[in-house]
Amino acid sequence: MKLEEDEGRKKGTSIRIPEAIIKKKKDIYTELDKAFKLTNKTLRSLFSKVDVDQSNEIELDEFSAMFQKMNIKLTPAEVE
Repeated sequence: MKLEEDEGRKKGTSIRIPEAIIKKKKDIYTELDKAFKLTNKTLRSLFSKVDVDQSNEIELDEFSAMFQKMNIKLTPAEVE
């Protein structure tokens, strides 16, 4: 995906993201889009619910829990 490749170039490395990860990422964005439309929620309201400790950052455990609540199955590698 272009974004990942651009980030790799900025750091002076070449990153090759596996197609399975790119597909999973697209699937996640599709599911998020559906969820926003179905619930009439905003990204800010979702962020507030996910940011359980109110740190204004989403930690890995909060990020993972968000997808679990949405019934989106991710491996630990996909979460990272």
